Amino acid sequence: MAQNTAEAIEDSMVPMPAEIPAGLVKMTPEALLIEGGAATGKTQALLERAIGLLDTGVSVDKVLVVCATPGAAEAFKTRLVQACPEAAGIEITTARQWSLRALREPEAQRVSGFGARMLAPFEIDILMEDLKTSGVRPRRLKEMLRFFYKSLTELCDWEEDWLLTGEEQLVYGLLQDCLRFTGGILEPQVCNAACKWLFDGEGAGSFGYDHVLVDDYQFMSRASQVLVNRLARLSIAVTADSSVRAEVFDSYPYEQGLQEFLDANLHVQITRLTSSFACPAAVGAANGIASHPLVQEKAVLCNNQAGAHDVRRIWAETPSGELADICSAVEDGVRGGRKVSVVATNALWVRNIVRGLEDRGIKTRRGFTSKEVRGDLRDLTRCSVPRILTALSLLADPADGLAMRTWCGMGETFAASSAMATVREKALKDGTPTVNALQELCIPVGQAQQMRCENDHLTRAVQSAQELVNEYRHLGGAELLDALAHELIGPDAHVPEIVESLTAPFDDGRFAGHDAFAMNARARERLCGPGYFGRGDVTVTTMELGITGETPDLVVLCGMVDGFFPSKGVLDRELMVQADADKQMAKDLHRLIGVVGKPQLSLVITGFTQVGLETAERTGLKIARVQLDEAGNRVALAKPSTYLGYMG
Repeated sequence: MAQNTAEAIEDSMVPMPAEIPAGLVKMTPEALLIEGGAATGKTQALLERAIGLLDTGVSVDKVLVVCATPGAAEAFKTRLVQACPEAAGIEITTARQWSLRALREPEAQRVSGFGARMLAPFEIDILMEDLKTSGVRPRRLKEMLRFFYKSLTELCDWEEDWLLTGEEQLVYGLLQDCLRFTGGILEPQVCNAACKWLFDGEGAGSFGYDHVLVDDYQFMSRASQVLVNRLARLSIAVTADSSVRAEVFDSYPYEQGLQEFLDANLHVQITRLTSSFACPAAVGAANGIASHPLVQEKAVLCNNQAGAHDVRRIWAETPSGELADICSAVEDGVRGGRKVSVVATNALWVRNIVRGLEDRGIKTRRGFTSKEVRGDLRDLTRCSVPRILTALSLLADPADGLAMRTWCGMGETFAASSAMATVREKALKDGTPTVNALQELCIPVGQAQQMRCENDHLTRAVQSAQELVNEYRHLGGAELLDALAHELIGPDAHVPEIVESLTAPFDDGRFAGHDAFAMNARARERLCGPGYFGRGDVTVTTMELGITGETPDLVVLCGMVDGFFPSKGVLDRELMVQADADKQMAKDLHRLIGVVGKPQLSLVITGFTQVGLETAERTGLKIARVQLDEAGNRVALAKPSTYLGYMG
């Protein structure tokens, strides 16, 4: 799923956004739209267009390719360079990544009012504590934030009076103050800020491309869509699939965006692809889901006679049995030279599958979201990963205001929000940078420190940050990570695997080096959205992330039981009202089409029939019945996913 910046709240509770500004999607001299379902060749058509442009003499620096997710961008680049090595110089990115790079420009920061330091989920947790000082009830606060975030992605804040109530103005003002104080920016603001610069900035005209190619336009927020259109000078080509609508990277994908594109480009050339290159079984499954009343998309034809003609469903008695079945199916696929993608409906399953495959000597690339680095920031023993990453940010840049504010909030019940409010108010009034304002809490007196703050937690935190920087700033690489693990976790602690993965070098050489700056830059780029770890040939990811941009031969869909997918709320009216359940089911089914409709050769679906009661409750399984196993232990019986019945 996209990196959302607020907890899920029922759509019915969200206020209607202000009127959306009109006419922001500009006309481009040449506009192309390629529509089609899963595996119909949309990405291949876009790839061929990129090669065709180069064949006509267009320079690589005049072409921009924008994909829906970092993983899709990576896959597109691999396919493009394999087909045309001369295309290696084409910039292939996401709208968010492009925007963050643009926001490093001083003029972009001046015009937009924001920098390029995007908050990670654990930093948002600290921000939430600061926002609670508004006195607004937490539930109402989250409701308003959801409204703000959606409105920002749809550029509603460009209109005057988009905030209707005094309470909204109060909270939004506090939100802006908190971000200005720390120098941070939220994910929904990133493309909004870049768009503002492209529209208003004097030097923004130099940031454009003759030809822009956009894959999976329907996954993008309105701000992202406006951005890519704004960057195109001579031509823009977009692909879209209305049957696959899901939040995979951008928050709040904009459903009306395709119509806005058509309205702005009345001369658009439209190509509709109706034949799928997936295996007949996958096409049949996808068409079955597409016919559901909550989806009602057009079926696609099968143009592939090479694949299997049925879907393999393998059901084990226990999760461990399912894991063995998954690993065997993948191993068989790898031995057969197939490109394999594994999609799990539960994050725990992803980790277990990765371990199981690696035990068999199969290397993987694991899907990752930045949610995995969250912890209980109130307890220093339960947030070791955020602490190490924050320390790394301070070592990379001791003036990083967001890192310092986060560091000061860890280990305190309310993230020291009340004391921080006093510091923030004075700093903004005086124009004092965050770190300087916090350092002023301590006045050296000989070898001691005199405290000027009633809450000495802040003072101790500032002092510990300074000591950390002084002691470890000369280190780098594994030596630095080991030192931070020993300092922040314990003398015998090992570096958490996820920290090693976040800081590991990129294959393409970006942010090369092993000093704190390079390591932090790599970690921050990965924390800015979902991506992949590892260099294996087998992709293992979640349903939430999906396999956008992938062209697998074999897809193994795991954990297809009620409670995992769909969630219990979809099945239980005591947990979710019918209208909300229908909305969630529609989202699930659109997402499912994008998975089952992908494999070119075969589709394998797995599940289990029973699991320990404690595990079932912890993982959210929909328990059909509880019984005793042969050893006298209580086990929960699971039912195959309700969604399987829609596949035909």
